[in-house]
Amino acid sequence: GTDIDYNGKAVTLTNLTYNPAVALGASEAITLGGASTFASTLTLNGTGAALTTGAYTLTAQGAITNTLGTITISGSGTIYVGTTNAFSSSSVVTSSGNLYCGNFTSSGTYTNNSGSSITTSGNVVISGTFANPTNNNFLMYGAAKTINASVGIGNLQIGTPIYDGSIQITGNDLAVGGTLFLRWG
Repeated sequence: GTDIDYNGKAVTLTNLTYNPAVALGASEAITLGGASTFASTLTLNGTGAALTTGAYTLTAQGAITNTLGTITISGSGTIYVGTTNAFSSSSVVTSSGNLYCGNFTSSGTYTNNSGSSITTSGNVVISGTFANPTNNNFLMYGAAKTINASVGIGNLQIGTPIYDGSIQITGNDLAVGGTLFLRWG
């Protein structure tokens, strides 16, 4: 299918499953009014482009790329990109909620407010600004994954009760400002 023409406007989506790839340009915004699913990719690429979860869950079945825009993951809100799809932002993300993804890349500004968490089953690259890092709980799991963080991160857990973690630090020394927790089966 073809994405709707947002025509520089904001829309609120409630309890929707949307199949086309979503592309938000300048001044185009999506706010969730209920849990919703995007069955393809989501791209923010325009001044004023915005995605806000509110208290709801966005399930994305394709990659999320924030080239130029703002993503806000609200307190009880969640973005679930799955365990194989990537989340990549070279712009602005503000989080008080949860993000689940495969690969995670942040080269813009990622602000961690109280309650922020990132769970990734893929490789991690963090540069740019990772603000308030100790407000964040970062969980990595899976075999043969890498982390390259040129800035400090907060709390890092490697592995889960179900999935072991095998993480290699690449590129930069890893600075953990909170708790480092290693877990294996």
